[in-house]
Amino acid sequence: MRNIYLKICVFLILVGSLVNCNSDDTQYQKVSANIVSEVTNDPIANVSLQVICKGSRGSGLFSSTYEISQRIVTSDIEGNFSVDLPFEDSNNFFTIYIQNQDICTDIIYPGNNFFFEEVAAQEPLKLKARKFFQMEVLVKNVSPYDENDQISIGFYHIGSNYHFAPLDVIENRADVNVPYDDSHGEVGRYLQPFWIGDNVDSTIFKRVQEGTKARISWAVTKNGVNTQFESEFIPTVENGVTYFEIEY
Repeated sequence: MRNIYLKICVFLILVGSLVNCNSDDTQYQKVSANIVSEVTNDPIANVSLQVICKGSRGSGLFSSTYEISQRIVTSDIEGNFSVDLPFEDSNNFFTIYIQNQDICTDIIYPGNNFFFEEVAAQEPLKLKARKFFQMEVLVKNVSPYDENDQISIGFYHIGSNYHFAPLDVIENRADVNVPYDDSHGEVGRYLQPFWIGDNVDSTIFKRVQEGTKARISWAVTKNGVNTQFESEFIPTVENGVTYFEIEY
């Protein structure tokens, strides 16, 4: 009888140990936010965002941050998203990035980092970004002189948080463009599309930031003569495609 009692006690101790080992003491904090256009205040849907919980250690010059947890979420049709993230304590903070900037820029306001108290508040975080609209620029040499004809094209925006706009894709149906760096080492500048040849027929696909004025400049060299051109401000089509043609 005593042996049976001891076996029961050992069994209960083992079960209790297993229960304690499997118990989850992880704390979770809900991160809720709404992302809208900085220009129109309309919600931005289907945006992929990376939400990270971080901690910090040390102080001053010896301080550093480390990642505790992260999740990828997508905003709904109203621009809302919510996710539960494991955290350690209220000294942690949260970082939110636009993961894929096909739809909009990264967060412009109020920034990417948020204190624990901001996230733990009842109201969702208010995030603002700028949507991208598509632009297609046709480039075609319609009156070639010889195989040494050249054209270089530059884009810039007025009123955006970047001055020189990045390109997406160039589709060449004839002569292939050559990457040309005119930045002269200036940080933040982008390579210009550049062609050499008498058979240029290409389309440049790029993005235009809402709330900005887009302009295009191009330089053509034929028979050793260089000529500069510049467009007027190009009105962009919201939720559509803006078309522009350069024939030279």
